[in-house]
Amino acid sequence: MTPSRAVPAGLWTRLSDALFRMIEQTADPARIGRYRAANAALVAASDPRPRIVFISDSIADLWPGLDRLAPAGAVIVGRGIAGQTSTQMLLRFQADVVGVGAAAVVILAGSNDIRADFSAPVSVGEAALARISANVTAMADIAKGRGIAVAICALPPLAAPFKGRKPSVARRDPLVLASVNAWLRVFAASRGAPFVDFHTLLVNSEGRFTRDLTDDGLHPNAAGYQKMGEALAPILAILVAGPGVPTPLA
Repeated sequence: MTPSRAVPAGLWTRLSDALFRMIEQTADPARIGRYRAANAALVAASDPRPRIVFISDSIADLWPGLDRLAPAGAVIVGRGIAGQTSTQMLLRFQADVVGVGAAAVVILAGSNDIRADFSAPVSVGEAALARISANVTAMADIAKGRGIAVAICALPPLAAPFKGRKPSVARRDPLVLASVNAWLRVFAASRGAPFVDFHTLLVNSEGRFTRDLTDDGLHPNAAGYQKMGEALAPILAILVAGPGVPTPLA
């Protein structure tokens, strides 16, 4: 959000800082509390299987049967929260990934960063890419420091207009999404991390979400998730088969 012409820049900065502190001190902006009890139970469990954490937004939060994709001898821990940005995911990375003794983490972040709530969708591109790149890099760095294997996912495509499409789809620009996916691909390669190209898997010849793979234009439907799961499963097996996989916390 940019300052209003009626509000001096200095005053806008002070108001923004005060609002941030109020939210930080009185709320849970990253929603770390969402999985606090589940995380405690997971750490207390005696299950020795390596844990693959899927940190994401609504894509993982709504994924039916995500846990069934776990390779033999491993377990998937879904840690998606609908509506989250990559910044919120980074803030809860310690609690929801490191803190549960993850052996591997699958990162799918950025769809809500590119959502323009206060300006034209294309205008958020530069800032969104800078934010996503910084946050995904930080998550990957934390994982590397803890010996946690990483896989990076591309953002799914956006559907062309149709009756029933979520209004928020129009707040996202396909070119901005493409620039984010291009960066994610290069970053994954630079780290030697698997890149899960959900975009190519779900896109049609017009560069939009394949209509029979989505019901709302933003999220996969059952058929879309089926295709995603088929592509993700072999990568999960590679993640937990790699050297140096840590033992889950007990």
